[in-house]
This record gives sequence, structure tokens and C-alpha cells, in this order.
Amino acid sequence: MESLVSRVEALERQVAAARQRSRWRALLALAGGVLLGSLAPLWAARPGLAAPPRVQDPAPAEPAKPAPEPQEFALRDASGRMRLWMGILPGGSVGLGLYDEKGVARSELFLSNQGSARLLISDNRGVGRALLGVGDDGQPLLQLANEAGQSLAEAGVMVDGSTRLRLRDPGSGKRLELRLLADGRPGLEIFGEDGKARISLGLSALDDPGLKLVDSTGRRVFER
Repeated sequence: MESLVSRVEALERQVAAARQRSRWRALLALAGGVLLGSLAPLWAARPGLAAPPRVQDPAPAEPAKPAPEPQEFALRDASGRMRLWMGILPGGSVGLGLYDEKGVARSELFLSNQGSARLLISDNRGVGRALLGVGDDGQPLLQLANEAGQSLAEAGVMVDGSTRLRLRDPGSGKRLELRLLADGRPGLEIFGEDGKARISLGLSALDDPGLKLVDSTGRRVFER
């Protein structure tokens, strides 16, 4: 019986480790996709590199090397619940996770092999509520979410040196953006449910104020 119990416990640890690796892979994907996707309009897109010319007679491809096994380390409490996990994923990314007494991940730190660093803070249900990090381009970002994990407030520094703050209502899609360009010009834009700017307010380089109002059809109804 003791041997059987030991085997079951070992199997449970293997399953938990596999689930943890899957969670970290998903978390890394979220960091580059879902969570940062809502920040995409705030971050300058980089043009892609041109595709290399095709070779008429390509050399035989070398056989693919097997992916290295993940290296990981976990600490558990007296009840067998995971409280700390750290490891290196096959792609080279590294991670550290802290778990509460119920085994829910509450704080997760990871560094990708592209150089981006992320810190995700979750509530007691495991829903990510705050994200702090530095992207592959070296620019910082901050994101705050509601109880459903939907982004409510986002802030970032752009590659061009400008700073932006976005507040949004996930239900209606309406949002407000504050901007401070690299040359010091401030601006405010309010967007409707269709994602189009309805109100634009700002200062020129000579400190002249400007105001523009646009209706639902995109027609400019006032500008001064």
C-alpha cells in the first residue's frame, strides 16, 4: 500500500509540473498577445524585414535538433500544494511563480529570451489584475484590469519618447487617451463605441489651444 501511495504521489507531482509548464507557456503567449494587444495602438509598430530572395537549389536541411527538456524546481507545503515554482522553458524563457495556500498563482515573474520582462499580479481566483513590464524594445508599460481580467487602465512610454495614458470601459468600448508628445505638446482624445475619436483637445508648439468635435458619421462639426 505504501508503494502504491508513493507512486500515486509521484504521478500527481508529474501532472502538476506538466500543468505548470503549460501555464507558463500560456502566460508568455498572453504577455505578448492578449494583455499587450489592447496596448497595441499605444505602441509604435516596427516595419518587418524584407523576405530574403529564394534560392533555386537550397542545400539539404539539417535534421532538427530535439528541444531541450525544461528545467524546473518546485517547493510545496505540508499539504502538498505548490507554493513556489521556478524553471527554464525549452525556448529559453525563465519564470518564477508564487502561490497562495490554496495553490493559486498570485505573482508570476518571467523573462523571455527576446529580452522582455513581465510581472503579473493576480487576485485570489488567479485572474491577472496588474501587469508591469518592459517590452522587447526596452520601453516600460503598466496595465490594470477588472475582476474579469479586462483592461481598464494602460500606460506606456513610446519608442519616440512620448507618453500615453488610456482609460477604457470594456463594456461599451469607449475610451479616453491622454498624450504628451516628445516635444512637450499635450493632448486629450475621447473615443466613441466605434473606436473613432469624437473629441480632440490639445496645445500646439506655440501653446495655442485647439478643439475638434466629430459626429458619429465622421463629419467634423466644430473646430477652433
